[in-house]
Amino acid sequence: MDIRLDIENGWVVIHLSGRIDSFNYDDVTSKIQTLFRMGKRFIALDLTDVTYLGLPSLRFLFQMAGRLQKASGQMMLISPSEKLMKSIEAINHPKRWEIITHRQLLIQPHAPQENHQ
Repeated sequence: MDIRLDIENGWVVIHLSGRIDSFNYDDVTSKIQTLFRMGKRFIALDLTDVTYLGLPSLRFLFQMAGRLQKASGQMMLISPSEKLMKSIEAINHPKRWEIITHRQLLIQPHAPQENHQ
């Protein structure tokens, strides 16, 4: 598994590749938790080159997506394979993340507007 970070349109994009399983699960989760602690609220995971995503990883991502939503943020999943999509769709209820086909579809996130009266 390989992890690489980029910033695109206000999103932290985490590029992952290979298998994400019990042997390297902690690498992914600690990276995402660190980003959250640093105040990053718009996180996209590029799954284009991921061949396997274990259930503990999916559960963590689902929980993390919920934490991001509560903090006015969002999680996006980019280009998961058809095989990964079946697992992702099975766990994504209620809907916690968006799935897009290419990272160029990431739009600039907007901070919540305060109501000034």
